[in-house]
Amino acid sequence: MFLTEIRNRARGQPIRRQQLRDDHHATSYVLGEVQEALQTVRSNWTLAHLGLPLPDDSLPALEQPNEIQTPEAQAQQCEERLQTSLPLLNTNQLHAFDEIVGSMLPGVSVSALLQGSSSAVAGPFMPTQSSRLFFLDAPGGTGKTFVLSAIQDFLRTRRKQVIAVATSAVAAVLLDGGRTAHSVFKIPIPVSAESTCNFSTNSDTGRTLQQVDLIIWDEIVMCHQNCIETVDRSLRDLMQTDPPFGGKFLVLAGDFRKILPVDPGGSRGQIVSACVKSSPLYRKCRFLCLTENMRLAALPADHAADVEALNFPQFLLSVGEGRLQCEQRPEWISLPQSAAFEHTIRNLCLKVFHGVRDNHADPTWLTKRVILTTKNRLLEQVNEVIGNMMPGPYRTYLSADKVESKDTNALIYPTEMLNTLTAGSALSDHKLKLKKGFIVMLRRNLDPTSGHVNGARYVIEKMTNNLLFLHVTSGSHEGNRLCLPRMPCGPGDDNFPIPGFTRKQFPIRMCFALTTNKAQGQSFGGRIGLDLRDHCFSHGQLYVALSRTTHPSNFTILTSESDATTRNVVYREVLQ
Repeated sequence: MFLTEIRNRARGQPIRRQQLRDDHHATSYVLGEVQEALQTVRSNWTLAHLGLPLPDDSLPALEQPNEIQTPEAQAQQCEERLQTSLPLLNTNQLHAFDEIVGSMLPGVSVSALLQGSSSAVAGPFMPTQSSRLFFLDAPGGTGKTFVLSAIQDFLRTRRKQVIAVATSAVAAVLLDGGRTAHSVFKIPIPVSAESTCNFSTNSDTGRTLQQVDLIIWDEIVMCHQNCIETVDRSLRDLMQTDPPFGGKFLVLAGDFRKILPVDPGGSRGQIVSACVKSSPLYRKCRFLCLTENMRLAALPADHAADVEALNFPQFLLSVGEGRLQCEQRPEWISLPQSAAFEHTIRNLCLKVFHGVRDNHADPTWLTKRVILTTKNRLLEQVNEVIGNMMPGPYRTYLSADKVESKDTNALIYPTEMLNTLTAGSALSDHKLKLKKGFIVMLRRNLDPTSGHVNGARYVIEKMTNNLLFLHVTSGSHEGNRLCLPRMPCGPGDDNFPIPGFTRKQFPIRMCFALTTNKAQGQSFGGRIGLDLRDHCFSHGQLYVALSRTTHPSNFTILTSESDATTRNVVYREVLQ
């Protein structure tokens, strides 16, 4: 199967088509495909872990079918998008564009381009190493993705090589050709202060990175500083030069008001130390800010005088920066009075998903609604209530659990006990109860180019004994279909109490409810419920939850407090 696909991809590539007639080359390409598939599950694994030979890194990579495009055709597509995007850049976005593009192409400015000139000469300029690193601070709604996409398109029309990565897969698919930083740079898991990336100078990844002019890294705030420093060390080694990131131009983008790197069991000081802001590399960046909220400009004409909508972005910034406080409790704030409040989980679900029986067959209606919780343990209860509101019969799928380890006696672990095991967001449940039309979330990166990534939301179109037929419900990949089998998965934690434990199950979970952490990077156009029975416990959680929509009246809030207050955790040292 792999070889047939590879031969199809080699059509139109004469040199590589000839190579496939050689058994060694053909075998190596197949092994490469298998290893790439393996690394979507465990990025630090190679075929050696399975007792298989490694592919020959010296062979050129076969392009994916949708990547076989001439530079001229790609430049033409970028040029067409620029005709629309450049005139729409606001003042802050224009400044960021000019600073970044101008450092790579001296003298170029958007203003000159809009006046019909291909460039504006600003005198002799050679970019210094300090001018090659940028940090773009962009609160929600200020058009970060919009300006980054414009920069990508413009540089590609000038035949510059640009790669876009993000810390999360959901954020990565918003950028043209975007992938997770772990998959592009082969960052090991776990990563330490001494780690290096898993690519060599002669590997396909190494050769690609040598040719790159600009790296865009989005949602950098969620990234552990060890990751970015590992990439820095590896690129310096790759390019055989000492400047940061091997002298590559780099744009880091994010918002430090949002959720910081997850450090299980870590103290406040440890979390702050894990943040990119604690890295010496951060202090070498040139800082750019986006402040104008583009969502306000997009408000309908009949909302132009809506004071609550106009003030909401400033309210969100005050929440994110910890400037709103109750007099008696410094870490607590009053919630927006225009939000609706409920006091039982059933009433919250009925309010947010009101009309679900009439609209259960409309994926667009369903995906505009979501309930956000602070902890994973609350999700099951919320999803069960909404699932029971949906018409139709349940279909139950049970996992196959086992222990495969030379160092573990599998006989001492009864199957019934294995079925009860959980590992946070890493493992699917032993028992999945599903209905046609359910909204579910993928828990694994399968095919980023088609939008099939960890965190993507789908609607179930059809269910059989061994397959689920899904399609993407929103975003640039809306409508893309996925035929999903059961897959083996481990807990992804070296400290898991049973070494060698694996569960074969569909890598999904019901997704009428999400944790606040998982919702970061996603927007919803309809009603949003906030389950605040357990108050926010880490930096940025409340800010992220409240910024998933554009108007406070879209919220329905479940809280145990009668005075409509909640905890807002802000680490001010990260914002300084």
